Amino acid sequence: MIISDFSELELKYHPEDSTILVAPDGNILSLRCSTKPKWFKIGPNTVIHLKLKDGSKVVKPASHITYVAFNGEIIPGNVIHHKDANRSNNHYTNLVQLTSREHSDLHDIVSKRYKQILEEELEKIGERRLDV
Repeated sequence: MIISDFSELELKYHPEDSTILVAPDGNILSLRCSTKPKWFKIGPNTVIHLKLKDGSKVVKPASHITYVAFNGEIIPGNVIHHKDANRSNNHYTNLVQLTSREHSDLHDIVSKRYKQILEEELEKIGERRLDV
């Protein structure tokens, strides 16, 4: 059975490859096979091969495919960041476009805060052990 109406699934065509449909949760459907559409298994390192309108081919991370389908173009040099830090969560609302500098600064801040929290928690554990 060929599925022809994807409107109920809220799928969007990828603007650069009309054989790729993207769901809001980041799942990707390929229409390249004429008899049966195929869902890609999406993980943190999944890449998708796109066939562009000019006939050229390009490989893009699944998160980029979802971002472009729902949020628009990625500015050259920018990166797509997962807000919840879960690279398997490619829901379009979990993806944000940042400059490389913003992305680096964000991860520096998170890393420093993580180390601070870790030190505080280890100190509490040590204090509890002394109290026993």
